Amino acid sequence: MLKYSTLKEKIAGYIRTQKLSPGDRIPGVRELLKKYNVSRSTLSHALELLTRDELLERRHGSGLYVKNTARRETTTIGLILTEAENPFLNRFLHELTIKNKHALSIITKVSAFDPARERNAADELVRAGAQGILLLPEPTEKNKRYFENMMDRGIRIVNVLRTFTDTTIPSVIPDNFAAGKLAAERLIRNGCRELGYIGNRLLKSTDERYRGFSETALASGIAMNRRREVFLSNENTIEAGFRSCEQLLTQMKTIDGIMTFHDIYAAGVIRLCHKRGIRIPGDIRLIGCDNLDIADYLTPSLTSIDYGSSMIAANALKLVTGQMDGTQKRCIIQKPKIIVRESA
Repeated sequence: MLKYSTLKEKIAGYIRTQKLSPGDRIPGVRELLKKYNVSRSTLSHALELLTRDELLERRHGSGLYVKNTARRETTTIGLILTEAENPFLNRFLHELTIKNKHALSIITKVSAFDPARERNAADELVRAGAQGILLLPEPTEKNKRYFENMMDRGIRIVNVLRTFTDTTIPSVIPDNFAAGKLAAERLIRNGCRELGYIGNRLLKSTDERYRGFSETALASGIAMNRRREVFLSNENTIEAGFRSCEQLLTQMKTIDGIMTFHDIYAAGVIRLCHKRGIRIPGDIRLIGCDNLDIADYLTPSLTSIDYGSSMIAANALKLVTGQMDGTQKRCIIQKPKIIVRESA
């Protein structure tokens, strides 16, 4: 469970044990920070959850007061992540927890791309009382029938970000092909002809971002090949982006436009170019993907593809809690948009 979700439960427990009634004032922010020894950001998130759940209400200039002591029914949702360190997944969890109208209890498991671990994680979540399971970001194809059987037993399963082939399991997925297409179109429109791509080797066979990028480039007479691409092992680090840019510069005699699989790699590209005196966007135009918070704070600021993580989280939650008619919405495709900043 996320730290601020845990704090939320502690404050709700305090209200119950102290037998506070609607209209009673709870301790102020300073007292709560000292009492629970948490950061101001964590406390703010927890209080936002309690306000959204209508347990507390803010009175301007006066503080926080108990609004409703009736405990809301909690929905337990299980998440199976392929990896714990992924910036986009962290944002998804934030959106899922903060910006929804449910009282959620979230249990997280990590499969590390292992089919057996994925099955064990699903079984553990069911035993823990999960009423639905979200699979993020890439469910193992070998387990397709396993999850279909779970659905037959009444457990709601939803794939998020990527999907099985030929299945009735509901999915919420971004249009990755369109993301690659948007990036290539932007670079080509700005005069780039020597294009490069930095991707993730583990996801190469299913990387629709690269396919959209390469097919759009080919339509303009630019044929992508091994010289124009670097696929990293499963590392989501700035250092990996730095090394990949070094390799790409070695492979290509000239390069004027790069798309990276996500913004973290792009941050490494910016660092390497700065070290070598390569100007962005003067010499190389750069586009990332996922539109993470860091995109605005890099120098130069990073042009990136935005999928709308809040909408992905909202739709996933609707599917897994049964609020959306699954017979009509088996697969929700999230269309991306390009956020233009200084790097392109």
